[in-house]
Amino acid sequence: MNKITSFMKWRRLSQYFIIINCCLLSFQALAQEKKEDLVGVKGAINPLQMNARQLVGQELIDDAFPNSIPIFGSKSRIKFGGYVKMDYIQDFNYIGSAYEFESATIPIKGTPDSYLKGQSMFHAKETRFNVDFRTIVKGTRSGKEVPLQIFIEFDFFEDNPSLFRQPRLRHAYGVFGNILAGQTWSINADLSALPGIIDFSGGDGTYGDRVVQIRWTDKITKNLTYTVGMEGPKSSIDNPYELDGVARSTMPTFAGNVRWEVNKFSHMQLGADVFQHHWQGGQYGPTKKAYGYGINLTGRFVLDQKHRNSLMFGASTGKGSGHRIIFLEFSPSDGVISDNQLELLNAHQAYIGYNHYWTKSLNTTVAAYYAKLNTVDYQLDETTQQGGTFHANLVWMPYDNVSFGVEYMHGVHVVKDGRYGQANRLQFMTRFRIP
Repeated sequence: MNKITSFMKWRRLSQYFIIINCCLLSFQALAQEKKEDLVGVKGAINPLQMNARQLVGQELIDDAFPNSIPIFGSKSRIKFGGYVKMDYIQDFNYIGSAYEFESATIPIKGTPDSYLKGQSMFHAKETRFNVDFRTIVKGTRSGKEVPLQIFIEFDFFEDNPSLFRQPRLRHAYGVFGNILAGQTWSINADLSALPGIIDFSGGDGTYGDRVVQIRWTDKITKNLTYTVGMEGPKSSIDNPYELDGVARSTMPTFAGNVRWEVNKFSHMQLGADVFQHHWQGGQYGPTKKAYGYGINLTGRFVLDQKHRNSLMFGASTGKGSGHRIIFLEFSPSDGVISDNQLELLNAHQAYIGYNHYWTKSLNTTVAAYYAKLNTVDYQLDETTQQGGTFHANLVWMPYDNVSFGVEYMHGVHVVKDGRYGQANRLQFMTRFRIP
């Protein structure tokens, strides 16, 4: 049954891809720009979110800091960034997550929610504001000068209805030389390799999230860098027998990566995480401890000199790494506790995306994401096991800081006993970005 549903869903995705691609080819024929003008946004990692990697050390001094304001009488500069984004979402089927396309919230066929219909939704929750401060600080004794950066960013994407329009802290970190400390994307969350999709969740099959951490980044060679650090722990353990106790880690996550910059616009990154999962049984339940890992490979390659085409990809595998994968965050996915053992579960994810500039102002991205959890026999039949999404969009950027777009999404959610649900969404967006 699982094989049948898997073939069916991916065949449907390929059909949608063919239809959308034909429409985009027709649109391209209407473009009036000359062939030599068909140039992508050079250096744009993601034309929608501009997810560049964090800079450290000398990079903070050497890197261009456009649109920053000097603070007179000092070596400091400050920049204000962010954007206002309005989204109109049209769901054709019921989806539990109204603002992000998270396929794990798609109801399974035959459940009460599966009989509910879609809805229309307008929101501006992705709107964000950030402050980037950079300076040079001098040692009180040594007199040595070291670059310093402080970055803070807020948005309004609180899912709790009571906090619907409250600011949410996305990033709050400082970089002192080669050391980064604070809250930002986990060490192996390669944002610069993500496809440029409109949906806020960034695709189900992505690895990593925002965590509090401390890390060190340095160069091995001109094009090869490494990062090592510690991150705040997180554990998600299934308790099907309703045993007394709670999941609570007693040590940080250890993470590291090696990144190869092929050139200014293309790269590959290989990372690994090691984390502890600990079930504290309280007065009556079992107390068990186990260690998991995750290995993650990501990359982005520009395929031509005019930057019109680029390929993004990522894949990971691990044991007890479900909390690192967006699709698996909605259910206990790291391990299962029983009277005898804490059994960690194997988790996998993969994605691939393709970006093409039809003209200097017209851009499209097609991407597919997949994630899977290897469940065990004694978990409940409704336990989330696998799923994925397909995205195809068209983004028009008539001005440097103004963009409009539309994106089609299809998602599939499969549970342990083979039952599944699927849903479709159309999302329109308008974004005005601070220069």
